[in-house]
Amino acid sequence: MQLKSYDESNGFKPTFDYDQEKKKRIFEIIEACKNKKVYIATDPDREGYAIGYHFYEKIKRIASSIYRAEFFEITPSGINKGLQNASLFENTNKQMYQSALARRVADMLLGFTLSPYLGKALGQMKGSSAGRVQTPCLKLIVDRDREIEKFKALPENEKVSYQIQAKINDNANKEVIIKHCDENGEEIKFNDKEEALKLFESLKDNKACLLKDLKNSVAETKPKKPFITSTLLEKASSELGLGISEVQSLAQSLFEAGLITYIRTDAESLSVEFLNEAESFYTPIYKEVYL
Repeated sequence: MQLKSYDESNGFKPTFDYDQEKKKRIFEIIEACKNKKVYIATDPDREGYAIGYHFYEKIKRIASSIYRAEFFEITPSGINKGLQNASLFENTNKQMYQSALARRVADMLLGFTLSPYLGKALGQMKGSSAGRVQTPCLKLIVDRDREIEKFKALPENEKVSYQIQAKINDNANKEVIIKHCDENGEEIKFNDKEEALKLFESLKDNKACLLKDLKNSVAETKPKKPFITSTLLEKASSELGLGISEVQSLAQSLFEAGLITYIRTDAESLSVEFLNEAESFYTPIYKEVYL
C-alpha cells in the first residue's frame, strides 16, 4: 500500500492506496487466502511488519488463521525456527505498525514541506530533497563545522601541545616509543614549542639513559565484530566506493541466497548453523586451536 496523503487536522491520519502495477497481483493473493492457514513472513523489521499488517487487515475475515513468521536467515534451520516460533498475527506487537506509520508520515511531512524551500535556496528546483534523516544529519554537520571554525580562531598555544618522544630498538630490533613522563607516569605536554625544544636540546646528546621502571603487559587483539547495517554501509563505501542503494541491493541478494543474516539490524549475532559449519571446516586446518 502506498501512502497517498495525511490529514493534519485529524492527528495526521494517513490515507493509503494500491500500487496500480501490483494491484491485480495483490487481489490474486488475497483470493488465494480464503479459508487457508496463512503465514505472513515479510521482513522482520518495522517496514516489513507494516507491509504484513496491511495484508493482515485485508485477509483477517477470510483466512482460517493468520500467523506472523520472522526469518533472520534463509537457511533450513532459520526457516524452521521462524515457522516454529510463529505467533498469531492478532497477538503480535502492533506498535511496530504505528512506528512504521510515523516514519512514513514524517517522511512525507518533512520532505514535501522542506524540499521546495531547499531547492529554491540552492537554485535547483529539481533534484534537491530534505527529509526526516537528511535534515538532522545536515544540522550535525553544520554544528561540527562551526566548532572547527571556532577552534581555528583560537590562539596557537590553545590549539597545539608538544611532547617529547624517542624511538629506540630493543634486542629483537623491535621499535619502541619512549615518552617523556613525570614521576606518576603521565606524559608531559608543553604549551610552547620553544619550551619543548629547550629541554630537547639538553637531552639529544645523551647517549645513555637510566631505565627506572619496566612494566610488562599482554595485549589481546579480538577479531572484528560481524557487520551491522551501519558498519556494512560504511565499510562498503570507504573500501569499495559503493553507494548505499547498491550495497543494500547486493546485501538483500546475499540474504535471499542464504549467505548472510538479515541486513537491516543492529544485532551482532552469528548463525549457530554457520558457526558449526565453520568449526567443522577449520578444525582439520588449525588443530592446535581446537584441541
